Amino acid sequence: MATKGQWVQSMGSTYSLFEVAVEALRSVKNPHNRLDLAEALQRVKYDGMCGPLNMRSTSSDPLVASPHGIAMIQPVGIQWKKGRANWWS
Repeated sequence: MATKGQWVQSMGSTYSLFEVAVEALRSVKNPHNRLDLAEALQRVKYDGMCGPLNMRSTSSDPLVASPHGIAMIQPVGIQWKKGRANWWS
């Protein structure tokens, strides 16, 4: 779908939320079982748009370690540059 707008910097991390959900849903037998799905979300480990995500990290490194169910993404630096108003033509 064309929005005729410019892309948003946070698009990658927003999209990765859907990747996490898909990985968790694939790992459960019954997606309607909320407890199984909640546990599956805390076990997600995969490489996606934002790089490797590990919701079950047990690292002692304070830059990597996080509570179960939380994954740290690597920071990415970009420079936004205003595009043309009619970039699609």
